Amino acid sequence: MNGADENAFRQRLGQVESLIQRLEQCADAQVRADAKELVRTLLDLHGAGLSKMLALLAETGETDRVLLRAFADDELVGSLLLLHGLHPVDMETRVRQALAKMRFHGGEVELLAVAGGTVRLRLRGNWESYSSSAEVLRAALEEAIWTAAPDVTAIEIDGLSALLVESRPGLVSLPLVGPAASHKRDIPQTSPTA
Repeated sequence: MNGADENAFRQRLGQVESLIQRLEQCADAQVRADAKELVRTLLDLHGAGLSKMLALLAETGETDRVLLRAFADDELVGSLLLLHGLHPVDMETRVRQALAKMRFHGGEVELLAVAGGTVRLRLRGNWESYSSSAEVLRAALEEAIWTAAPDVTAIEIDGLSALLVESRPGLVSLPLVGPAASHKRDIPQTSPTA
């Protein structure tokens, strides 16, 4: 999706969210119920149509499986497929693919489990180069996973708090004053047992 398409898509999503909020605030309970039923019916209709399209595509042969993969990889089409429970790639595979694309210097990220929408990771190896930016590492992992699998509901990272503690023994967070205060980063308080 190019930049203009992405902006138009984001604007439409914003419009949908705004309309839903306005409908939720409607004083008439019957109007709210009818609006929800209309949305549900339209989503069911679109989901059935997408499902039929994918079934027809799957019946046509190997060339169209490449097209199906392109649909799954496209941000907009992939999101629609996820919305309707039709994405051809399972959540765990999408998470594994996202992690495989990331490059770490000395450290490894082990995928422990994907269950009930929760992804559990473990940091292994040498993470010295990330010790001063463990929260940046967390943000990068979360961004990569949620981009590939927006249906993930939670991400747990074993070893991140230990990384903070081991890399900064005895460090105490002090408030900054003067010009450097504008660059202050909060240092999370962790215990060595975390």
